[in-house]
Amino acid sequence: MSENQGMQEFAAAYTKLLVAVWKDAKLADLLRSDPRAVAADAGLVIPSDVEVKVVKASDDLPDDPQMELEMYYGDFQKGLADKMVTLAIPEVSMLKVQDLTSEELAGVAGGLCIRLCCSCSC
Repeated sequence: MSENQGMQEFAAAYTKLLVAVWKDAKLADLLRSDPRAVAADAGLVIPSDVEVKVVKASDDLPDDPQMELEMYYGDFQKGLADKMVTLAIPEVSMLKVQDLTSEELAGVAGGLCIRLCCSCSC
């Protein structure tokens, strides 16, 4: 698999994960208690020998969406190699996500680009 293909697959799975936990508070709680299973349901497979930590995403990120995607993907790949992956989950408190459809949420994630780990082509 090429680096670009791997990055795009990662971005798509991470976006799916974010949209799912933003829409469902119970799933967000489950992400904290069983992150490997919730991530796998979104397509983000983390081997069983890799520790998973869930944190709030930092606001101190690059302004360049492509650079940000590369940073997230690089951190994830390094985490797999180091046996410690961190899933950074951005806050979306400014959105009433329960009032949005899945398609609208995906559009929001795409509209905010990599800050919300999407696979758009900004």
